[in-house]
Amino acid sequence: MTASRGAPVHTEPLPAPGTPPSPASQRPPTAVVGLSQDQVRGLLGAPAATAAHGTKQTWTYRSGACSVEIAFYYDVTRNGFFALSHHSAGTGSGDCLSRILDSRAS
Repeated sequence: MTASRGAPVHTEPLPAPGTPPSPASQRPPTAVVGLSQDQVRGLLGAPAATAAHGTKQTWTYRSGACSVEIAFYYDVTRNGFFALSHHSAGTGSGDCLSRILDSRAS
């Protein structure tokens, strides 16, 4: 279903009043694309490693046997480096960002 201007309409059902949220909905998924370096540092802490590759800066985070590399590029309109992509590797890499966030919270 779409609105009159073609924008998608949110169709996910809302939980019934008084229904406790499911564990998966208690915390939104970890998303870093679009965040500034300060926002990523505030969310995930200091990176385990950093590198510069021409116009790209990468930060690497690790949790157990997985790692996440976040690529930052300079945005001239916002006057700073912002995350454009991230890549996970290692065991359980699909939820590596969540595990890094969980380890920071504990």
